[in-house]
Amino acid sequence: MDREVLMAAICSRPIPFTLGGLPVYLRALKIGELAEMLAWEKGGEGRKWYQIVFVRSVCDASGNRLFTDDDAPVVAGFDAAAVQSVVNKADEINWGRVE
Repeated sequence: MDREVLMAAICSRPIPFTLGGLPVYLRALKIGELAEMLAWEKGGEGRKWYQIVFVRSVCDASGNRLFTDDDAPVVAGFDAAAVQSVVNKADEINWGRVE
């Protein structure tokens, strides 16, 4: 296996997901993003976890984020069940429970 093949396999593609009957795409977070988020959680900033996972995971079909980290406070006003659905699916994607 060469480097390009390995890198193509590691760089995931957006995963389709349905939320309230609407098609949504979720992207796998980069390892640096996950490490940063885990550090926040250990530092007592875990309350932001749901909002940050949401804004960093939701993307278009090309994998481009639809939200920035600055949008996290807006997500705090979204329907809890909808955000939880996205976060649950993102957890599956990011912790290797989705093929």
